[in-house]
Amino acid sequence: MKENNSNQNQKKPNTGQGNKNPFQPQGNRPGKDGKKPFNFYWIYAIVGVILISINLLNFSGGTMEITPSQLEKYVKDGDVAK
Repeated sequence: MKENNSNQNQKKPNTGQGNKNPFQPQGNRPGKDGKKPFNFYWIYAIVGVILISINLLNFSGGTMEITPSQLEKYVKDGDVAK
C-alpha cells in the first residue's frame, strides 16, 4: 500500500500539453511560425487615438470674422450666450 501511495504522490514532468491553468494567459502562446497571435486590444487603442485626435483637432471649419454691428444684432436676437 505504501508503494502505491508514493507513486501517486510523485509529480509528472510538465510537457506543456494539456495545461489548463486558468491564471496563465492563453493568447500569449507562440503560433506555428513562432509569432504571437494578433491582439485585438491594438484595434481599441487605434480607435481611441483616432477619436481623441478628432476631438483635439478642430475640423469644424474655423472661425468667421464679423463686424461690431453684426455682433450687436446677434446679442439682441439671443444668439450669443454668456
